[in-house]
Parts: sequence; C-alpha cells; structure tokens
Amino acid sequence: MIQKHNQCVLTRGECRALLRYASTDEARVALNCITIDWPSGAVIATDGHRLVRVNGQAPQPERTPTIVPRDAFERASKLCRKAEHGVRVTVDATTSSITLDAIGPGNVDGASIAQCLGPDAYPCDVLGCVTVQQRDVEPVPYQQAIERPEGERASSVGFNAAYLADLLLVQTAADASGVTVRTYGALDGAHITCGSWLVVQMPMRIE
Repeated sequence: MIQKHNQCVLTRGECRALLRYASTDEARVALNCITIDWPSGAVIATDGHRLVRVNGQAPQPERTPTIVPRDAFERASKLCRKAEHGVRVTVDATTSSITLDAIGPGNVDGASIAQCLGPDAYPCDVLGCVTVQQRDVEPVPYQQAIERPEGERASSVGFNAAYLADLLLVQTAADASGVTVRTYGALDGAHITCGSWLVVQMPMRIE
C-alpha cells in the first residue's frame, strides 16, 4: 500500500484482504467501510470482531481519515482482473468526493501501479472508475483494539477457524512466508502480524 498527498494505491491482493475484514452489514455504517487513516499512514478494516491494518508511507497528521464505503471499494476492486492491477483512491477535499480507479501498470517497462501517483506519475491503464461521496461518520477508534492489554498471556485461547483461514488473504497481500501470533488473555484480542499487516482477532470460548 502506497500513500502520497491525496492519493492511495492498493494492490488487488490488499483490496481482497481488506474487504474480507470489513463488515457487510450496511446498517453499521462506521464498520461497513474501508478507513484510510492518513494521520497514521495506514488503511484499516473491521467488522467489530476482528480488525486488519496495513501500514503505508509517512503519516500525514494534518489530514483527517477518509471513510470509503465498502460497496464502492468492492466494485472498484472487482475491475482488477490481474494480480498486478490495483485500486487508486483519490480524495477531493473541496467536493468531499472519493474517486476509486481500477488501474494497471500501463506499457512502461518495469512500471508498477505504485508509480501511478502524483503529478509526475507514469501513465497507467485505467480499467474503470467508481465515484462516491465521503461518509459523514466518525471513524472507528481502532487504536483502542490495537493497544496491548496488561496482564499475563493466556495458556489456551480459542479462535474461529474460518476467521483464521482468512489470514491466507493477508499473507498473500503482504507477500510474506508466515505470521506471528501474540495472545494477551483469554478474553483479549490476539495480535497477528504478517509483514506490514496487523490483524487483531478476538478469541472464542473453549469448552
């Protein structure tokens, strides 16, 4: 994931991983979205039970987070037909609109979608476009879930196996060979790191 000025580029693999963790419940507006947290240089998705964060570039503390509706993000990502394709998110602060371009690296030798940012960007292939308005909703205070709880680690912690299977999407997006799991208590979220990605996974009761 690359951020620059008012733009952010995510690979197709990163988009798929973020969508898997975002809530599909449209009534939960603050969770049914992808959050670009410019102040921390990260992108976050959560469904209230688990959370995923991928770090990007340098933080932009003067900016406010951008809330991208899940439906718009999914429609743009579906236009990415190849692994080297991705989604470029552009935020217009004047009109509060968000443009999501599905892009390819173009015909420049050695170019990648990461080079499709800014005024001096390579000419990329635009595969399609989705435009939406920013949501007028407070972003989820995800930092509270990431803060490490105090206390000893639990000796046994249970997890939903289907949720753990979704880590394969994160591993693909991070292009990493494995994950590191840290538990902090039977009722506290475990921290699962994979490259620049962090997943906070809430446990389940073991009978």
